[in-house]
Amino acid sequence: MRRICLSVLFFCVGGAAASAQTTAPETPHVDDPLLAPPSPPARVLGSWEDAYRLLSARSTQLRIAIAEVEKAEDAARISLAAMLPQINGTGTFTHHLITQSTPIVIGTITATDPTTGLTATLPQLKNITSPQSDYFSGNIAFSQSVVHLANWHNYGTARRNTDASKISLEDTKRVLIGTAANAIVAVVTAERVAELNRVSLRQALERHAIAKRRFELGAANGLDLVRAEQDTTTTRTTLVSGD
Repeated sequence: MRRICLSVLFFCVGGAAASAQTTAPETPHVDDPLLAPPSPPARVLGSWEDAYRLLSARSTQLRIAIAEVEKAEDAARISLAAMLPQINGTGTFTHHLITQSTPIVIGTITATDPTTGLTATLPQLKNITSPQSDYFSGNIAFSQSVVHLANWHNYGTARRNTDASKISLEDTKRVLIGTAANAIVAVVTAERVAELNRVSLRQALERHAIAKRRFELGAANGLDLVRAEQDTTTTRTTLVSGD
């Protein structure tokens, strides 16, 4: 007899649970302008490389670090130039616009007249232009310092400054990557917080609708309705401040 009663009790409890599952209460329909999703952003980044490229293009610290590296490399090249061989050449071309031709005797010529057979000695002349019209002159000088300790020291210092500038550039890039990562995490977190705030507002509005319906049916008092309204107002304020 006891087994029969227990079986009947389990059957009743199971049927009640099944009926409770099939007849679940419907969620009240709520509508509010703040439940609409936020407007899409003006720029959507497709990958991490896009975010880093955009941040690098606008980073003044990165540009300064790159300029410092170039400046240190230029200083190293200038220091190296002081130890390289030096070849100096000069050339001059002279042209006189006003010249004078002067005949001078450079020798004698013996000439014989074929008709008379007489022989005569004549001077041989040559025109010389003074001053000389066009002439070119030039020289080339080569020099090489064998031992110059000051130049070697300056070159070594410049190379170390270049290495320090490159290390500073890498550090700036690491800081920039960290900044980009923090910004991405902040944006994703803000999106999730906005979604959670809208879910919280929807739940608060549903609780307020249920409390209002219960108040109309006499199952709740005015204090329950006021608490639901305060909860809705607080959730709405949180959503507005979060956006």
